[in-house]
Amino acid sequence: RLAGRSISARFAMRRASARVVLGTPRPCWANECTQGRGATSSTRPDLERMNERAEAGDVVGAQEIFLAFQRGTRTPKRVWWNTLLKAHANAGDAVGAAAHFDRMLQDGIQPNFQTFGKLIEASAKAGRVLEAESWLRRMEVAFGFGDFWPQATVAVLDACAKGGDPARACCWLDRTGSTGIVPGAQAYAAVINSCASQSASEEAIWWHERMVSSDCAPNAITYSAVLDSLAKAGDVDGAARWHLKTVREGFEPTVFSCGAGLNACARAGKPEQVSWWLERMLEHRIDPSPECYRTVIHAYAKHGDVEKAASWIKWIGTQRIAPDEIMYTSMVDGWGRRGKTLMAQSCFEEMQAARIEPGVVPYTALISAFAKEGDSEKATQWLQHMIDAAVTPELITYNAVINSCAKRGNTALAVEWLERIESSRLVPDKISYTAVIDSCAKQGLVDEAEHWLRHMSKAQVSPCIITYTALLRSCAKSGKTARAAELLSQAKEAGLTPDVMCYNAVINGCSQLGQTTEASTWLEEMLSVGLSPDKFTFNLLVKSCQVAGDVLGARYWVNAMGAASLRPDALTWTSAIAACSAAQPPRPEDAEAFFHDMVQSRILPDQIASATLIKAVGKERGRALLQKLSPGAWNPGDPRSTQRRP
Repeated sequence: RLAGRSISARFAMRRASARVVLGTPRPCWANECTQGRGATSSTRPDLERMNERAEAGDVVGAQEIFLAFQRGTRTPKRVWWNTLLKAHANAGDAVGAAAHFDRMLQDGIQPNFQTFGKLIEASAKAGRVLEAESWLRRMEVAFGFGDFWPQATVAVLDACAKGGDPARACCWLDRTGSTGIVPGAQAYAAVINSCASQSASEEAIWWHERMVSSDCAPNAITYSAVLDSLAKAGDVDGAARWHLKTVREGFEPTVFSCGAGLNACARAGKPEQVSWWLERMLEHRIDPSPECYRTVIHAYAKHGDVEKAASWIKWIGTQRIAPDEIMYTSMVDGWGRRGKTLMAQSCFEEMQAARIEPGVVPYTALISAFAKEGDSEKATQWLQHMIDAAVTPELITYNAVINSCAKRGNTALAVEWLERIESSRLVPDKISYTAVIDSCAKQGLVDEAEHWLRHMSKAQVSPCIITYTALLRSCAKSGKTARAAELLSQAKEAGLTPDVMCYNAVINGCSQLGQTTEASTWLEEMLSVGLSPDKFTFNLLVKSCQVAGDVLGARYWVNAMGAASLRPDALTWTSAIAACSAAQPPRPEDAEAFFHDMVQSRILPDQIASATLIKAVGKERGRALLQKLSPGAWNPGDPRSTQRRP
């Protein structure tokens, strides 16, 4: 505090010796309107009422008084025009202010520096930097560098801050030195705010240090601006350190500075630091806004620490602050993220007991919680409760229930809810249709899945690649490889790019029918479009050789898999061994070779692989191979042997 007084004393001495200081609390061009210059005793009350409207930024109200005065066959003097211009400036209406200035010139009213000052303010509040600079230059041409120029420059600096142009703000502040003007705290605050708007925390700190070194006393506004820049830049630790520095310098933190740090920690996913900022607000006797409490509760709930969020809600209740719908919704969503659906339901019912009518968001959070856990019955029940309570569900709410029903294989119920969407004011999207199509596909209902694809097109909803993938899997499962090929071509014609999963679905259909040549052809096309096959692709190719009894083909794909830097797994080797038993005639020697390669790759056979080996080489030889590789460990008839691992 002593250091602060010393800086203030030096600043006062320098201000006395300088020609003018840049940045004063009130612009000098405000005096004309408030003092009522140019008004007679009969018109002064009207001008005062008009000035009240202008102070509030009420352009319409001020204009009504102005026009009423003008209709009274009286010619408004310049003070009336400037007062109406003041209303435009306080409202940030740069366009309206410029139009009013043009009408002022047309009526032969000569502008003064107050006129230009309000035009600059209007452009500054609208963030129109170039317009503010243009008005300032016109002011310089008309009046030169007078006592009004510092306040006009501060307004231009504010425009740079609102427009997010710190470089331009810095140029204007540097320009003041060449005119013999000493920048004040208001000017520096504008520059620091412009840096904060672009999250340029290092530049903001540099300007604050320059402010101190030039014997300009910083204030709470400049400290808050630097803290805001650190918070916007995501430097939560730096913001906390700057807060402590602000307190050490004797300045009280504000709800805005603490709120900036609190929000930064929330964005960074650090609930403990969010709580720290809220505690600092309470420590300095700052009443946190409801938004601050919502932020800390949401931060803990989103992070998974719902118990801590619940403790904050309980504490809020002791402070005679009623928890609101947003706070309870965060709790419901938090329990849902952890899969604690009953706790989410309990929290929802607690909100209802507190006489808070749940809206769309809390209902959707609860329904989504049950849907994610696959409890389609509960999700459906709560959706019906929502409708009965006259709360209109959103599309995301319906989609959660449809997805839940689809995953449980309840295709009929998924279709029913889709039809209810169509009968409401909502329009189903690709998520709605894809969920139903996927459910039909998993149930093997190919015709019904294609029906919904056609219905989707009639509703002018474009299918996505996931939609086609579901249909391709359905065709593969039903052995309709030709139809799968047609659907893949249809997806390409629709401008979609098939991915690995699409091609795997088509290859899977070929593998189930033992169509090795067709499967290889699809792999070649997959490679030609720049896609890399994954382990599942190669396993499907080996599977096609298993069905066809093609031992050489199985060996080829196993080697190709290794060449692609993919390690064959137990499924790969099992399919290769099964290909040896399916060959005509059977080839037990190759099955034994595959088995040796499997063990050498440090993959021990499970019960299925062991049974496949015994089928390929014979019971006695198979048991001997298993006992030789791991004596006493492998017994195909013992389920416990499947738990053994290398």
